[in-house]
Amino acid sequence: MRTAEHVASLSREGGLLADAAAEGGPDMEVPTCPGWHIRDLLAHTGRVHLTVTGDPELARLWRETSTV
Repeated sequence: MRTAEHVASLSREGGLLADAAAEGGPDMEVPTCPGWHIRDLLAHTGRVHLTVTGDPELARLWRETSTV
């Protein structure tokens, strides 16, 4: 997959995740992740994206301010 395809996929899937989160709210259970709620999934996804970007300052800020 080319970089542009990855970016388009992240944009599309990120939009779908944001829509689901807005519709279901932070306490909605995630059917494919037993024991997880939307807030857990969003926190996990955010941490993964910060790790992948390789920005240690953003990752540190996330760890210090995250409540999940």
